Amino acid sequence: DPKIGVLDNANPPAPYVPVNLPSFLQNSDNARQYLKDLEITARAQGRYFKPAGAMTSNDGTTTNPVLTFIDGDCTLDGGHGFLVVTGNLVMSGNPNFDGVIIVMGGGTVTRDGGGSGTIDGAMVVAKFARTWPPAADDPAIPNRIEYPFLTPTFITNGSGNSDFQYNSQSVSRALTSLGSRVAGVLEY
Repeated sequence: DPKIGVLDNANPPAPYVPVNLPSFLQNSDNARQYLKDLEITARAQGRYFKPAGAMTSNDGTTTNPVLTFIDGDCTLDGGHGFLVVTGNLVMSGNPNFDGVIIVMGGGTVTRDGGGSGTIDGAMVVAKFARTWPPAADDPAIPNRIEYPFLTPTFITNGSGNSDFQYNSQSVSRALTSLGSRVAGVLEY
């Protein structure tokens, strides 16, 4: 009897339960910064791609998950690790993926056609403007213009027996592809 988590809703109707938002989903400024941080990590690992057209992703293994940052559209063919897509993500056929998929910026996921692929792990879909006028970010300007999250899109049609399921072990393995990260600082 899994419960569906609802983000940013203090009083969701039953059987929904409220979910604590990670910092990068608390506002679009944090989301933009998170994308920048992920891009820097991907570039350092040689895993940043800015395709002229749509790109396919089929990388990593269960024992060696990888970070893949696609600055644009992507067709998911499968893989293992941490996939970041700043454009639109298309899933069709039989893609199997183990890990975390983040579709932020363009904020559109299309699951189309038949197939029996399995997605184990987690997915985040968020839509927001990736850039904005510099003056709008200046706190000295009265009536500062906010650039909030926009409405993301998840389109699914077709047939098949594909599964999409949360898997904490897949998420943990995917996070290893990000390399060492500071989890906290303690002073004595």
